[in-house]
Amino acid sequence: MLLIYDDFFKKHFTGIEHPENPGRLEAIKKEIDKNIIKDKSFRDNLQFTSPLKAKTQHIQKVHDNDYIKRIKQLSSSGKFTFIDNDTVVSKYTYDCAMLAAGACINGIDYLCGKRDCSDSSKDGTTLKSIPGQFFAIVRPPGHHAYSSKGGGFCIFNNIAIAANYAMENYSIRKTAIIDFDVHHGNGTQDIFYNDSRVFYISLHEYPHYPGSGHFSETGEKEGLGFTMNIPLSSNSCEYDYLCAFTDLILPVLIKYQPELILVSAGFDAHKNDNLSSIMLDSSSYYKIMQMILFLSDACTFTAGSKKLCNIGIVLEGGYDYDALSQGAVEILRACIDNKQKSCFREEMLPGPVKKDLLSFSGGNDINFIKNELIEEKLLKLKKKLFATNKNRIKSADKNKKTFTFLKKTFGKFYGISSIFVIFLLCLIVLASSAGCRKYDGNFDVAYFFKTAPEQSVIDFMHAMNNHDADYIYSNFLLESDSRNISHEKFSREMSEILSDVENIEIDRIVYLGYDENMTKVVIEFRVFYVNGQHGDYKKYIYLLEENGKWKIVFDKTFI
Repeated sequence: MLLIYDDFFKKHFTGIEHPENPGRLEAIKKEIDKNIIKDKSFRDNLQFTSPLKAKTQHIQKVHDNDYIKRIKQLSSSGKFTFIDNDTVVSKYTYDCAMLAAGACINGIDYLCGKRDCSDSSKDGTTLKSIPGQFFAIVRPPGHHAYSSKGGGFCIFNNIAIAANYAMENYSIRKTAIIDFDVHHGNGTQDIFYNDSRVFYISLHEYPHYPGSGHFSETGEKEGLGFTMNIPLSSNSCEYDYLCAFTDLILPVLIKYQPELILVSAGFDAHKNDNLSSIMLDSSSYYKIMQMILFLSDACTFTAGSKKLCNIGIVLEGGYDYDALSQGAVEILRACIDNKQKSCFREEMLPGPVKKDLLSFSGGNDINFIKNELIEEKLLKLKKKLFATNKNRIKSADKNKKTFTFLKKTFGKFYGISSIFVIFLLCLIVLASSAGCRKYDGNFDVAYFFKTAPEQSVIDFMHAMNNHDADYIYSNFLLESDSRNISHEKFSREMSEILSDVENIEIDRIVYLGYDENMTKVVIEFRVFYVNGQHGDYKKYIYLLEENGKWKIVFDKTFI
């Protein structure tokens, strides 16, 4: 893994008491050097290099020329100038900003053009098909910088410059930018808000500086559906981040299939950082990086390892020295561990698809097999991450509105939806009273990989779980059925049925194709009743497509 750093970055002087100061990089470098000395895996897998300054033409692809000239002039004057309330330009600021952008460009060259792919693992296996990573340890940071102005400690938007450089010089068609800095990356969002080639995702405290990043901000024009904001309430913790990644970010981006992942890595969501009220631990960053590495491996696997989905990590914020340096080391440790322990390692290495994969779905459709395999591995990863989570509290309830909105909204673009496990027991299991059991979230993951008929069944179950008879009547009844029963009567009878059913747990749902000119889906589920009893069921659901929606054939399904 390439670490891009230079002591020159410390020359960007912001003031003695300014939180974005040279001590931040000194702390990171010291912690990395300490681990290199004591940990052989760090010595064997990390390589430091010094960056070259970016060329003006590369900065101009993202920033207005007048703004670039202004920063250069202010810096050349040698004066100490605030360009907003907290962003400083001093004697070496322009040179440091050019070097920071250059570090990110050098990282792209390393990943996409000049990376040494002759590395081998300890067992002698070639790693040509394993994605690579770089970490640009730079300042000033960049994600608050707009095309025509800086702010929030940022001068040039380093990660936006890197993304644009990759698209123009290496024909990268799809880039995902994941920003886990505690502050919303308003500059990065604005630069790519109308661009479908870059999918920008931000997890941040809200409300908080800079005030943007509401979940309703999802892009415009060609970029509509390619911005996802996940605003998190104060005191959110690791549990919320795990939910956001496993139930939203990973499934959506696996569908998007980026060819490059760039990470705006801010460590100010740590519980010890005074500039936020989020409660992450240092170890949380290891898990966050694990999930990003999973995405990289899954996308590489889906592409058949012909095009590596590499990762570029760019330092943004983080103002408590210990939290910052420990968090940075945790993401490096995750990258090192993943090199040997990737759950896609065998599948990504050169060679034919294994026979056991071909039997996974009972067929020979490679794309279908891959989706099934990714789904299985993602569910395993989610269970593993949650099993070691120390904060199994209901913190995610505070962000429930956000998560629900995003699942519904991005369902329009990526065939996903809000899932909380439910199934219609309708007229088959209604003799008993319902019980209650907490949903474990597995089908939030699985849903993203299902066919449209399967998704419709799950959406139908969601409506049943919410006792939303009106939604069921409007969206899942065939026109012929709706003519035979009034809306009022259906709602009344359905409500009576649902009063006996509180919760259902889905074990398995599979698309079976066509049967008698209808689509057929099989579902296995467990029903928990109010009286404490439960039952296991298997049901075949028949559907027909009508007016662009998959609707339930009630008389075939429930008779």
